[in-house]
Amino acid sequence: MAWHEGQLFGVINQVIGLITAMALVGLSLVGLLMWHGRRPKGGCAAPPGTQVKLGWAAIVIAALGLLLPLFGASVLAILIVDRIRGKFVSN
Repeated sequence: MAWHEGQLFGVINQVIGLITAMALVGLSLVGLLMWHGRRPKGGCAAPPGTQVKLGWAAIVIAALGLLLPLFGASVLAILIVDRIRGKFVSN
């Protein structure tokens, strides 16, 4: 616990934590910039979707959603946003 709070090695630990956090943010930004530079104009460069039969996966996800309510709420929110987005964005 002391390691995560920056108390174990004092300032050195805090500097290492800061460098790690800055590297992760930088990595995310560079990835976004690389994607933005390579995508075709007016699109998102995602391959066209296909209809996938979920079968057992849907049953397992539904069961986990009932057993783990926060997981179920997250999956439900993602499905709702995906449906709404699908009405406004065409491939």
